[in-house]
Amino acid sequence: MIRRFTRGATRVALVPAVVLMAGAACFATRNDVRTLQGDIAVLRAENARSDSVHRAQFAAAAVQVGAVSDSLRSLNAFLARFASDVSRFQGDLSIEMHTFGQQMIALQELTGQNQKKLQDVKAQFERQEAELATAAAPSAAPGVQGTAASAPTGPTQLYQAGMAQLNRGSYSTARSVFEGFLEQFPTNELAGEAQFGIARAYDLDGNAAAADSAYAIVVAKYPKTEHASNALYKRGMAAKQAGNTAAAKVLFQQILDQYPRSPEAATVADQIKKP
Repeated sequence: MIRRFTRGATRVALVPAVVLMAGAACFATRNDVRTLQGDIAVLRAENARSDSVHRAQFAAAAVQVGAVSDSLRSLNAFLARFASDVSRFQGDLSIEMHTFGQQMIALQELTGQNQKKLQDVKAQFERQEAELATAAAPSAAPGVQGTAASAPTGPTQLYQAGMAQLNRGSYSTARSVFEGFLEQFPTNELAGEAQFGIARAYDLDGNAAAADSAYAIVVAKYPKTEHASNALYKRGMAAKQAGNTAAAKVLFQQILDQYPRSPEAATVADQIKKP
């Protein structure tokens, strides 16, 4: 009896222990679940915050991209307006340069007309002086022939005589008259024009080499004459027609450097740009 009771008591004593162990195990499992649930909630919150930060970063990047796109569109519009303004300016400048060249040519023609009138007046005075000198000269002695004093010829009369021969097409005679002018009046104000007349006579007569040399003398010896820029221009055009483009550009550039306000300067600016 005692032995049976002991076994029964042992079984009874084991039941509470098992129940306690099971309860403890169940309690531990619940705590782990709660901990895991808390970790999951924290992870979700961190993911939510991370997603919010990313969305904010993406939104900021989108705003920056939009600003850059707007800046590029504004820059392209500005460049388009600038290109249009430059093109319009070039067109206006070309028109103004052409107008300026036409005005300079008209001014040169007017100046030439005034100079021609002045030369006519000077020639008239020289003729009157010659007539007075002839009238004042003593008569030839009886029986002596050919001793009448010859009337002197002034520089303006001589220059006009050379121009008359040149306009008439008597190029050889014109050269002789101009050369005689330079021998008699080397320092006269018309000396440069006389040298240019020699060059023109050679040029119109078809002697290109002699004309080029004579034009070069105009520029070298009479750089202040009104024909100096024209002499350079004729040399440049002759070189261009002969196929010597490099020499032509050098001569054209010389016009721009030395005679920038001449009518020829407005013309050669485009000639230099051409290949």
